[in-house]
Amino acid sequence: MRLAGWPQPTRVTIVPNDVFPIEVADVLLGEGDDTLWVRITNIPSDDSCTFPYSYGLLSWVSSEGRELGTVKAFGHCESEVFKLGVGRTPLERSGKLIFDARGYNLKWIDKGHPWTLEFQTISANGGEGSPTDLGRNTITSFAPDNGKAVLDFSIDEIFAGLILRFLGR
Repeated sequence: MRLAGWPQPTRVTIVPNDVFPIEVADVLLGEGDDTLWVRITNIPSDDSCTFPYSYGLLSWVSSEGRELGTVKAFGHCESEVFKLGVGRTPLERSGKLIFDARGYNLKWIDKGHPWTLEFQTISANGGEGSPTDLGRNTITSFAPDNGKAVLDFSIDEIFAGLILRFLGR
């Protein structure tokens, strides 16, 4: 199932002797955007979900470098969304999405088990929250600075609720 708003995925299969990092796709950020949301889905070769603990380093690289930072990204069969962004608009809008599989995973790949992933990207202005065309908002974090409240949250199909429990002295 694809979420409304996600573009067509780019499929990458990691095989023995690949040169890392792998260039996944050319990505052009929108005007004024400072965040890149990347959805990664592990594509199993059969009915099982292979590589459940495999990961790589995910970056967006422009001519100015890794302006949006680097994140540790796992490939789950049910997909996961990762956020690249450091709160600063990059100097360049065009760049390449790269993925660098890490050493432990490469041993499995070298034994004849290719790792196939799909990547989808949407850029946004991080100060405005998550991109509206993803169909949902993102809960980030909140920490009361007085140390007298504990934050919890609940999410159902329609609503998200924040629960503050104040601690006695």
